[in-house]
Amino acid sequence: MKRMNPKGRLTLFGILLIAISMVAYSSHVWSEEAEKHEHFGSHGGEMRMTDKFHVELAVKDHGIEVYLLDINQKPLPVKEDMSGTVSLTFKDRTEKKLSLVKALHGGQIRKVDDIFAELVIKHEGIDIYLLDKTQKPIPISADFSGSISIKLSDEDRKVSLEPVVKVKKDDVPHIKAPIELPDVETFEAQVNLNLSKLGKKAFKFKYKAEHHAGEQEATEHHGEEQEAEHHGGEHEETEHQFLSHFEVPIDLSKVDMLRILVSADLGKLGEKAGEKQLNLRFNYRKHKEEKHEEEHEGHHD
Repeated sequence: MKRMNPKGRLTLFGILLIAISMVAYSSHVWSEEAEKHEHFGSHGGEMRMTDKFHVELAVKDHGIEVYLLDINQKPLPVKEDMSGTVSLTFKDRTEKKLSLVKALHGGQIRKVDDIFAELVIKHEGIDIYLLDKTQKPIPISADFSGSISIKLSDEDRKVSLEPVVKVKKDDVPHIKAPIELPDVETFEAQVNLNLSKLGKKAFKFKYKAEHHAGEQEATEHHGEEQEAEHHGGEHEETEHQFLSHFEVPIDLSKVDMLRILVSADLGKLGEKAGEKQLNLRFNYRKHKEEKHEEEHEGHHD
């Protein structure tokens, strides 16, 4: 067996050293970029500014939320003629491209097989809006049936779901869980649906109320709009901030670092503002306090 000459060993050592240096530098760049732009929005997400808009992107355990604001950082509604995608690059360099799903009622989006469910958590119950794979509302018939089981910290509840067929002008038929949740901060739920055309669907979800510094301003602005529409009426429920936005339903509970490219078509709103297309990059890194909170919760499970 021939021995490698000293020059060959030196060359091999040099290649290994370069490879190690590249990996170390790459990790440093990921960390450094993720710490830049520490400007957070009312939902705890990272902010980006364009010529005409501000965009807030918040990474949650259940997915990604994208909020649109004007140049003065006032919330703007997501409309049906808007669309877009997100391209995700994970720490191990794997990539994934997903559609932005419109949460038109300000709820949380979950993917159920080939359909989407938007969950709007209110004090007097839970509204569930179903969308097909093209994000068109799924009709809810009067013969719909289903149930929801909710696991709270001190008790379990199960109620039948009710179809809401007759709705106001700006609403669409949906499903309602008549269960009061006035002071509930967290819960787990199992939803069972029996849809006449789509058959049986079942999914689970976790809910956690979120409170961020600065969210009061957005709530007050949203409340002003509602007051203009319902002048003279009773105080509207705004603490959950039912602001329409984009969501990407994907489990990110175990992800601590992520690169995100948001590409969106803002439809008529963008045309009117003179900026129809958005292409923005974000860098996410889970903060130490988030990790500590997860570990703390894990010890109590």
